[in-house]
Amino acid sequence: MKRVVVYNSKTGFSEKYGKWIAEELACKAVSYKEITQQRLKENDVIIYGAGIMAGKISGWEKVKKMPELNGKKLILYAVGGMPMKAEEAILTVKDNNLTKEEQKEIPFFYLEGGINFEKMGFIPRIMLKTMYKVMKKKKEKTQQDMEMISLFEKSSDNSSKENIKPLIICAKQI
Repeated sequence: MKRVVVYNSKTGFSEKYGKWIAEELACKAVSYKEITQQRLKENDVIIYGAGIMAGKISGWEKVKKMPELNGKKLILYAVGGMPMKAEEAILTVKDNNLTKEEQKEIPFFYLEGGINFEKMGFIPRIMLKTMYKVMKKKKEKTQQDMEMISLFEKSSDNSSKENIKPLIICAKQI
């Protein structure tokens, strides 16, 4: 089986994971902006990964509609700032991006990245800063609120090569 990793990265975390995954699978990692129809056609397994904004995986809606992917095995990874243990939030991301039918066919993995305010676009940066202010003012904060406040305070990188192990196992079993 020939594989390719396609990443859509704005702040660097999805690219970092894409390159780690490609290294482990001995295949190519290609930016979404540089992917060609030919490269998609010549691979049996397409691993797509991107960051999350407002619960959606960047570029996924366009990617999954590409005719070149018909008959291909897809694997999806989402990269975000929330911790790997935020299971409820991760399930919400999965449900926001894959229908119940797609969830049966497309393996989904969440990979904790971080927040890079310096590379983030203006609108996302303002959205996160606003969320931070709202959560900070909240009178009764949950543990998850406290974790999110801590996460939004400054740029951070929590990515780890360890996080890709389940995805690598899945990709090798295809």
